[in-house]
Amino acid sequence: MGNASSSMVEGKGDVVMNLTSGKKLTLMDVLFVPEIGKNLVSTSLLSKKGFKLVFESDKLVLTKGGAFIGKGYMSEGLFKINVFNDNLGHVNYRSMYKMANLEPQTYKEAMSTPEAVNDEINSIMQNHTWELVNLPPGNKPIGCKWIFKRKLQTNGTIDKYKAHLVAKGYRQKEGLDFFDTYSPVTRITSIRMLIAIAAIHNFEIHQMDVKITFLNGDLDEEIYMEQPKGFVVNGREKKVCRLIKSLYGLKQAPKQWHEKFDHTMLLMVSR
Repeated sequence: MGNASSSMVEGKGDVVMNLTSGKKLTLMDVLFVPEIGKNLVSTSLLSKKGFKLVFESDKLVLTKGGAFIGKGYMSEGLFKINVFNDNLGHVNYRSMYKMANLEPQTYKEAMSTPEAVNDEINSIMQNHTWELVNLPPGNKPIGCKWIFKRKLQTNGTIDKYKAHLVAKGYRQKEGLDFFDTYSPVTRITSIRMLIAIAAIHNFEIHQMDVKITFLNGDLDEEIYMEQPKGFVVNGREKKVCRLIKSLYGLKQAPKQWHEKFDHTMLLMVSR
């Protein structure tokens, strides 16, 4: 130890580091010392394994072969990266699984902090995304579900949970429930062209992040959806939601979003 003291080593095994990129980094022959409160990894060890470490203010960026691997943030004088032990006999694998999966696993667990769900529902209601109607004969409503994600602070601790109501669009059939689709992912060639045009004409490029996943575009087709769990209206339990605007998960969602965005931008330019 750096303070001339000694501690008992109770095990030896591999450590799997869960990185922010979703990748895993395995360190071999790591000593297990219960008295040490932090899992310490030296930069020289990572460098020997072919990793490049770049320090940016309070952030550490880890790359290998030019590819992004993960990042950590400064906390108590150390750069913190999420880590859990693997292949050590004393480890409880059920606890380890819970450590690695910090997203809410059930609706009840997520609703212990209902602010995220309420924010999403309020946003949907303000946008007049649906109306409650009787299900027309011959129609079958699609389902919906809640998707919960954790939002972290810069020091790696959980700040809050974000919730999205997602339509089960995989039950839609092409030619029956929808006709045209649009890729939600921009091609890299399109991004390069945009940057090139901006450079040629000396334009400024602004990047924005909208509060909800998709700005709800108006739908061209009639789509019926079950009422979301936890928000079934009393006395109207048999009603279904007739979607007026698109929800994330629908096959039409990317197309409707881009059509509305293009229309709005063209109106602004023409003024």
